[in-house]
Amino acid sequence: MRAVRHFSLLLTMLALSVMACSLGSEAVPTSAPPQPALQVPVLGLDPVSGPPGTVITLGVAGFTAGAKVNLLVTPDGGTPTTLAKDLTIAEGGILKFAISLPAQIGTVALNKTISLTLTVQTPDALTKASAVFLATANTTTAGVGTRLPTPTQSSSSGGEQVTNFFITAPAIGSVHAGTQITVTGSGATYDNIVNVQIINGSQQVLANGVATIQSAVGTIGPWQVAITIAQPAARTDAYIVAYTLNRSGNISQQASIPIVLAGAGVPTTAPIATGTTAPTAFPIIITNTPWVITATPH
Repeated sequence: MRAVRHFSLLLTMLALSVMACSLGSEAVPTSAPPQPALQVPVLGLDPVSGPPGTVITLGVAGFTAGAKVNLLVTPDGGTPTTLAKDLTIAEGGILKFAISLPAQIGTVALNKTISLTLTVQTPDALTKASAVFLATANTTTAGVGTRLPTPTQSSSSGGEQVTNFFITAPAIGSVHAGTQITVTGSGATYDNIVNVQIINGSQQVLANGVATIQSAVGTIGPWQVAITIAQPAARTDAYIVAYTLNRSGNISQQASIPIVLAGAGVPTTAPIATGTTAPTAFPIIITNTPWVITATPH
């Protein structure tokens, strides 16, 4: 009898143990941690149609800041052609530049209405954004395949200079730490060369660089240059100045934007605010150029 009682007690203990394990295993199910929403890059065009020679402003958003991207154009039924490459996405994941639509994409002549797919993508093509531009035939034969006026032929209206030469990055009034500033813009010149300087409020040149316009000579395309600069000892108002020269060696186009240099004591890893109040006095620049442009394409 004693053996039977021991056996019954053992069975009871085993049953209680199984129940305890069962209850312990019924944990409240937890949902999977929320995944961050994928940021899909977008590309906007302005305008969205036009004949060869049309100046198209491209606005890109949603890429990783600092990423390199290329611009490819694919005619309907054709193969992609690279029109610009190794452009750097600016702070905030955006990039803005302009191109003039050429008369031919690869082997496809734009002499009739045809849709073009413009794609901005990383070199590995894993991240991209596309938009469609409708290329139309010129209404007059004189305009087919012709280049835009040279910079010295920019028209003037009401005393205001009209040009397609711009600085599009960095942002106006942005604050910069570290020893390198990437400057992006768009323009056209007879030799595709853009000179870029960073100057302080006393007209002293702090750093300079040279960019090459990525387009056929005399047509509008993007340009970009990374300028190495030694930070001043303290926070300083400064300007980025870009200009082109004509065949006589005189300045033909010029653009400038105000920025702020954070100073030598600010590490590059520190968060840098943008949108600060810009200096009110515009630079005289390095020559006797009569006008300054501070706008970007819109």
